[in-house]
Amino acid sequence: MVRPYGRHFFPGILMVTIPNIITGFRGLLILLIGVCFFSYSPENDYLRLVAAGLVVLAIISDILDGKIARKLNQESYIGGIMDAAVDMTGFVLGFLLLYFIDTGMRFPAWMVFVVVGREIVVYGFFLYIIILKGRLDKRPHALGRINSFLLAVSIICLLLQFEYSMMIWAAAAILTVLSGIENIHGGYKFLHSSRDTAA
Repeated sequence: MVRPYGRHFFPGILMVTIPNIITGFRGLLILLIGVCFFSYSPENDYLRLVAAGLVVLAIISDILDGKIARKLNQESYIGGIMDAAVDMTGFVLGFLLLYFIDTGMRFPAWMVFVVVGREIVVYGFFLYIIILKGRLDKRPHALGRINSFLLAVSIICLLLQFEYSMMIWAAAAILTVLSGIENIHGGYKFLHSSRDTAA
């Protein structure tokens, strides 16, 4: 039987907080970045630099919303879900588009496979937990934060055609796998600890 969301979910939906607004702003930035990618052509090469600048703003907003949420005690369940959803959407779209769209450099297929595959596996598992339990006890970890930062830097390096981008991509890919394992392990523990408690 699927459990109701309960108090962990519904109060958060009604919360309009500064961190959630910043997260929504980051979602808008991702949309604008996508527009830059789709509109790119060698004749409009400036869009590559505009997109890089927007990615920098997205990184800053990602750092700010977490810090403000903790400082103002405005951390919420829905805020965490929004943050994760925006990050996932941004990375999946970013890496896929920069594989198919040639801006002077492209992500290699293995990098796209690692990033997109990780997001599908991790968030598919999280969705499974939510269906079973009606909620998800997911807290941000240092490894996940570093991984998100390095993935965003990987996109910037590609857009700026950085000579040593491959080294950064390799480091980001390794962290992507490790953070994925950490998330799956944490979700598995939450799922089975709750089952043990219910038993």
